[in-house]
Amino acid sequence: MVIYAIPGESTESISYIEPFALPDSYVIMSGPRPDPTYYANENGEWLPGPAPRVLQQMIIEATQKQTAILSHASDIIGAITDEIEGLVDSEEDVPDKLRSDLKAWKQYRIAVKNVDVSLAPDIGWPTEPE
Repeated sequence: MVIYAIPGESTESISYIEPFALPDSYVIMSGPRPDPTYYANENGEWLPGPAPRVLQQMIIEATQKQTAILSHASDIIGAITDEIEGLVDSEEDVPDKLRSDLKAWKQYRIAVKNVDVSLAPDIGWPTEPE
């Protein structure tokens, strides 16, 4: 039995055919994959963690999530700002709650902007204001 895989991927192949001809781009592995989260390296060893391509996709998805959250936060900030400006223009008092909401959303937007998406999948996303 021969276990072989493509370096950088988490799929293992097994051959029971003798003599065995190793396909191009594959390496013979030192043993079976210990866990589905392991991926093959160029030396025929299984390494823990997501495969590089999977990790790259996780970073792309985290970047897309970050962009969507920033857009949503900006929309909320714009709406609150418009409401405050409307009250000021009509010479009405601006409730403290509105001012504190605006501040909370701005702080949230900054916290999301500062998230390091390269840490995917282990990202601690800030909590959205209430």
